Amino acid sequence: MERQSIQLQSGRNVISVEQIASVSSEKGGALYLTYSGSHADEISLRIITDNNTSVKTPMLELSDWYELSESARKEKISAYVAEVNAYVQANSNRLGQTSIRNHTDIATPSFLLSIPVKEVANVLTTESLYNAILAWEDVSYVVNTTQGIVDGDKDAYQYPMESRQNIRYMRMFGSAFMYAAGDHIGIGYGFAGDLAKGTPVSMLSDEADTNGLYGWGIAHEIGHNMDKLGRTEITNNLYSLMVQSYDGGDMTSLTTRLESEDRYSAIFQKVAEARPGAANNVFVQLGMYWQLHLAYDNADAPMDFYNQFFKLWKSGAYSGNDYDNRVALIASEVAQKDLTEFFTRWGMELTESTKSKLKSYGEEERAIWYLNDNSRRNRLEGTGVANGTLTLDSVTATNSVGSNGQDVTLTFSHTDGENILGYEILKDGKSIAFTTTGTFTEHIGTANNTVLTYSVRAVDKQGNISEATETQQVRISYDNVLDAGLYDLSQSGTTATVTMKNDKAQSVSGIKLTGVSDVESITAVLTTNVDGVSKETTLTLTQNMANDDSTFKAYFTKPGANAEDSRIWTYDITKLELQNVPEGASLQLIGAVNDDVAFLQDGAAIGRLHEAYQWGDTSEEVIPTGSLVIVGTYVGDPRYNYVQVNGEFTVRDLATGTETKETRPINGETYLLAEVPADGEVSLISNGMFIYVINEEAEGDLQNEHVDCDHPSSLPDRIQAVLYRTDNISTTEGRVTAQTMWISSPDADSMPSISLEHQ
Repeated sequence: MERQSIQLQSGRNVISVEQIASVSSEKGGALYLTYSGSHADEISLRIITDNNTSVKTPMLELSDWYELSESARKEKISAYVAEVNAYVQANSNRLGQTSIRNHTDIATPSFLLSIPVKEVANVLTTESLYNAILAWEDVSYVVNTTQGIVDGDKDAYQYPMESRQNIRYMRMFGSAFMYAAGDHIGIGYGFAGDLAKGTPVSMLSDEADTNGLYGWGIAHEIGHNMDKLGRTEITNNLYSLMVQSYDGGDMTSLTTRLESEDRYSAIFQKVAEARPGAANNVFVQLGMYWQLHLAYDNADAPMDFYNQFFKLWKSGAYSGNDYDNRVALIASEVAQKDLTEFFTRWGMELTESTKSKLKSYGEEERAIWYLNDNSRRNRLEGTGVANGTLTLDSVTATNSVGSNGQDVTLTFSHTDGENILGYEILKDGKSIAFTTTGTFTEHIGTANNTVLTYSVRAVDKQGNISEATETQQVRISYDNVLDAGLYDLSQSGTTATVTMKNDKAQSVSGIKLTGVSDVESITAVLTTNVDGVSKETTLTLTQNMANDDSTFKAYFTKPGANAEDSRIWTYDITKLELQNVPEGASLQLIGAVNDDVAFLQDGAAIGRLHEAYQWGDTSEEVIPTGSLVIVGTYVGDPRYNYVQVNGEFTVRDLATGTETKETRPINGETYLLAEVPADGEVSLISNGMFIYVINEEAEGDLQNEHVDCDHPSSLPDRIQAVLYRTDNISTTEGRVTAQTMWISSPDADSMPSISLEHQ
C-alpha cells in the first residue's frame, strides 16, 4: 500500500485501512503514522480491528542517535532488550512465522529495521545490539561516501537525508531470499535475525579477512535503491564491494568477492581479447568499475574516486553523451588521465570527440585493465614493481593430439618473476590472451599454410606493462587427414585398396604417401555412391604437392579435367583403389581441404543487424533489421556443411549460491552463403560467409529457468562456432570438422551493430 497524506480536522477523525492482501493467512501488520503538525502531545490514537486483536509490539526509537551519549544510547537499548524478552515470553505460543505479533522495529537515523521479534530475541543483548547499530552506521557511511552524498570524514559523519533505508521481513517469491523495491528492501524470514548481528569495523581483529557489515546481499540491495548508473546487477555491486572491503583504514586488509572467487582470470581474458561490447558475465563487467578504485584511490581517501565521480554524474556533467562516452569522460576527469585504452579494452566504443577530450589529460602509463586487489595493496606498500628482462624463449607448432590442426606453444620467462602478475600474449600484433604462467598454448584449427607472429608483454604487480618481446614466426601447415579408424586398408604388390567401414561414404580430396621416392604418378579408381547409384571415376595423379623428397601428396581433380587443372575436387567415396604405390609406403587420405570456420577477426562477431539482409531472391529470403546475429567465415561445401554456435552459460543455484558452467548449443538458424558457379557444380568454397541468427524467443524461454540477480541476460558468457559436415544434404547429423576458439560475448546493453553487404 502506498504512503498517503491525510488532512486532519479538529475533533474526532476516523481513518479506515482497506484490506491489502488476499492470502489466506492471518491478516494485519504494523501501522506507521507520521504527524507533521505542532500539537502531537494533544493527539490520542485508538486502533480498532475486526476481532479486537490489536497489540503493541516492541520498538526501539533511536532517531536521536547522534544527539545521545554512548551511555544514553545503551540505556535505551537495555530497556528495549528487556521489553523484547518480556514480550516474547508472554507471547511465545503466538509468534509463528506469519503472525502479525511476530514483529519489532528498530529505528535509527539511517535505517528502519522491521523484523520478526522472535528471531531478534534469539541473539539480543544490550552490547550486541549496540554493536549491530554501529555496524549499520558503518554501512551507511560507506554507501553515502561512495556516492558523493557526504565527504569521507568518518568522525564527523551523520546520516544526511530525511528518508531512511527501510529493511523489513517480507514473504519471498520463488527461491529468492532478498529483493530491493522502490521504498524498502525485503528479506526472507530465515535471514531477518542476522540484521541484528553485525559488528562495526572498530572491532575487527588484525587476522580478519571479512568484516561484520551484514554481507554482500544487503549492500547489493541498497545499491539497487541508490544506483545512479543503471547497469543493473553490475554498478549496484560497487556498493557491495565497497562495504565488503571497508576496514576503517585504507581498505586493503579484507578480501573481496572478485578476489575470493577468482574472477580476475576471466576479467583479464576479457580485456586481453579487447572485443567490442561489455562482458555478459556481471562479475566480469563489475571488474571495470572496481579497477578504477584500485587504480586511483589512495590510503587516506579510499573511496574518493567514486565520491568525486558521482558528484559529477549527478551534476549532469557531459550529459549530452551516451552512457559509454559519459562514463569515460567523467572517469578521466576525476583521474586526470587519458583512459581511452582502458575503456576500449573493456569493449566501450568512444567517439572521436571523447578521445580528443581525453588526450588533454595526462597519459596513464599503467595497464590498469590488468589490476587486481593485490595491485592496490602493492601500490600503497610501494612493492611489486618489476625490474629485469623478459624473454620469449620459443614458439613451436606441433600437430594437435587427437584432432587436425596444430598447437602453437610459447615459452617465456622474466628475470624478476617474483614481481610479475602475468603475461599478455600477442598474435600478429593483437592481444589475444593473458596468463600467469610461463607457457601458453593456442590451438590453431582455423588457419593453414600461413605464417603467424607471436610476442609477449609482462605486467608487474602494480600494472606496469613492459615492451613486447621481439616477434617470433611460426608456420602453420598440416594436412586434414581422415581418421584411419574410418576405413580398412590392404595392399597387394603395388596396388593399395581402401574400403570405408560400413560402406559409409567419406569425403576425400587427396592422398598422402610417406616413405617413398621417385613417384611420378598414381592411378586412382574412386567408387562413389550417391543416392544409391554406384559410380567409378579414374584419375591420374601427377602433381606432387609435397615439400620433401620422401612424400608424395596429390589432390583429386574434377572428372575430365586436364593435367594442368589445379582445382581441388572432393569426392564422397566408399572405396578407393590406388595403383603404382611403392611397397612399404605409408598411406593417408586427405579429407576435405581446409574445412574450416572462424569468427570475423576484425570488428564484432556478434551483434544486431543495422539493416535487413537480403540473402536470396524472394521477399521471404531476408533477415530482418535488428536480428541478433553471429557472423564469420567458413571453408567447405555449403551443401554438406552447417555451422552450430555453442554457448557457455554461468548457472547459479539460488539456494546455495553455487555456480556451474553449462555448455549447450544456442538456439538459432544457420545461413551458409556461397556463389553458385555457371556450370552449377557447387563444390569446395574457399571463403564463404556464415550467418547464425539467434532465436531470441527460444533462448529467453530457456534462460528464464536460471535467471537471478547475477545473470539476467539470455546471452552466454562465451561463444564458439563449430563446423559440421554431413553425408546427406537432407540431414543435419554430421561430424565436427572445424571449430573456433571460445570468445567472450557482449551483453545486451552494449551489443555492436553489424552491417552485411553483398560483394
